[in-house]
Amino acid sequence: DYPPFLRHNHMTGAPTGPGVELLTQLLAVYDADCAPIQVRAQGGRRNWNNVFDGLINGDYDVVATPLFATFDRSKKVRFTAPLFYSNIGLWVRQEIADQPSLKDLRVDKLAMAIKTQKLDFLSIEGEISQKLAMKYAPPERIPKPKDADWPLSDLFEQVANPENATSALFCESYYAHHQELVKEKKVKNVLRQYEILYPVCFAVRIGDYQLANLLNIRLLQLAQETGILKQLATMIPTDPDNKVKAEEIDLHFVSKWPCM
Repeated sequence: DYPPFLRHNHMTGAPTGPGVELLTQLLAVYDADCAPIQVRAQGGRRNWNNVFDGLINGDYDVVATPLFATFDRSKKVRFTAPLFYSNIGLWVRQEIADQPSLKDLRVDKLAMAIKTQKLDFLSIEGEISQKLAMKYAPPERIPKPKDADWPLSDLFEQVANPENATSALFCESYYAHHQELVKEKKVKNVLRQYEILYPVCFAVRIGDYQLANLLNIRLLQLAQETGILKQLATMIPTDPDNKVKAEEIDLHFVSKWPCM
């Protein structure tokens, strides 16, 4: 699941949402002489830790869930051109957020601020929360990550708990802004907006140049015609389980990097 872009149907388990719709649109055949490309789900649900296994083994051809393109992941799979970039925040308790070293924090001051405040990082195995904690925090400040099924709301509760005085969490801003503790301003982001942006892409097997090139060409065409985020925003209202409104897309995602 990567709401609002991809979910699984509660009844059937089938993947659904703008991610699948966009992939189907990108792979549509415009030449009547060409055989149609079929887009269908293969096998059961995967989590962040094993989603690449079936791709590498040839069980399926593309990961339809939009994924963060990271250096470690790029050793295993080939990513398409970015669909968009997602804004990442650093979330701490309100009292910690008011510390001078954390106010309006820029990424070039991030490692020093973490060291000064002695922040301890909560994270989920295989997700961006773990990857950024490993990038910016000393290893001793990163407890064992939670498994992939751990609810994000529980991590925010731990951050807000005064007994966890130095707990912190890297998280995408659109996820965070729908947490009750963030709405109540008990947990705050201390990073400037767009200080950390991560590319979100589809993934194919390394060596599958034909599929990767086809997707990249179509993504470029769509970006020039309507813009991918605009296209996704028109698809989001069709998802009844969606919590993110289409008009919020511009708050949490950008089409190009770097942005002003």
